[in-house]
Amino acid sequence: MHIKIPNFLSAEECKLIEKVLLDKEQEILSLPANTDYYSGTTARYEHYNFLKYIPEVNIIEKLFALPIMQDEDECWIQCWANVLNKGETIEMHNHGHPENIFYSCNIFIAGPKNCFTYYDDMGHVSNKIGELHVLDCHLWHGVKENKDEQPRLSIACDIHFKDPKDFDNYDTRILHGKRGVPNST
Repeated sequence: MHIKIPNFLSAEECKLIEKVLLDKEQEILSLPANTDYYSGTTARYEHYNFLKYIPEVNIIEKLFALPIMQDEDECWIQCWANVLNKGETIEMHNHGHPENIFYSCNIFIAGPKNCFTYYDDMGHVSNKIGELHVLDCHLWHGVKENKDEQPRLSIACDIHFKDPKDFDNYDTRILHGKRGVPNST
């Protein structure tokens, strides 16, 4: 499953997120890196939830408005930022756990005009500001090396429909979303 939703975020919302992301990059980089597989802000995904930095955008409410979420009244969301500076990449990966099925999402925020994400089911997809991709958590995807001076910025989320209460750093990385409750936690 792979759903592409153009203009999920407005240009103004993306500009705000870009500013916050670049302002918070060093703070995020000061968190522990939990893996050698990822680098930069991506490697800190288990230690914070980026949605806490941008409550005015209310991404949780926007997600509940999607047709794919019409039968869901609550979810648990992990969200992190991907800042790919020149020379950085996100290797092919998926977010899947055999015992847990959930959605993975990514939203392109800003970056070079010639960047794209590779998805196993669609191939190379040009990144468009504000576009949301909702994926089955087992779908492989990745981003080639950024060869531009301008950083490539995106945010990613995992949307769980069962409380992942056994996750390490649960209190800092998971937000509980409820339909009709703005900025629920």
